[in-house]
Amino acid sequence: MIQIKNVRGSMDVVPGIEFNVDTIYERSNIIRLEDLGLWQYDEVQYSYREWIEKSHNRIENLNTENKSLNTQLDVVKSTHSDLIFDIDFRVMDIEDNLGIVPATTKNIIDMVIEGENNMTSTCVMLLDKIESGNYKNKVEVEDMAERYLNRNRISIEEYDLLMKALDKKESEKNEVNLTK
Repeated sequence: MIQIKNVRGSMDVVPGIEFNVDTIYERSNIIRLEDLGLWQYDEVQYSYREWIEKSHNRIENLNTENKSLNTQLDVVKSTHSDLIFDIDFRVMDIEDNLGIVPATTKNIIDMVIEGENNMTSTCVMLLDKIESGNYKNKVEVEDMAERYLNRNRISIEEYDLLMKALDKKESEKNEVNLTK
């Protein structure tokens, strides 16, 4: 690899990357020197082997960065879901303390997710919480599901589905603990 600063050239167009017979030229900081009728740029010259190695390293770095971003996204999704549950529970506590019990809350969260099961968004969020294992204990999830059922946020069928999913997840956790 050879690095050269302030190269000047008279070509019509200066490509950012140019592949020659045995050398690859990577150019940056390209500016036109109008008064001289020239281009000025910084240039790095690579052999094909060096270019492939550099490209491989770039791909590895991008893969590592992608994994890191996906991990961060998972944390954000988890936190977002937890915040929604926390806010929803606080609202329900305030309503309970004030004696405000809506006749039905289906109009508040009646966003139905179309598909095979036609589940409410509340059920989908709880199911995600169960499947990800992102809960403290079984009682916490049972309490959430029961409160949502009592407020008509989820149907009895969804409640049953959630309890089955929770039992399955708890069974999987127990099996993992037994194998340790």
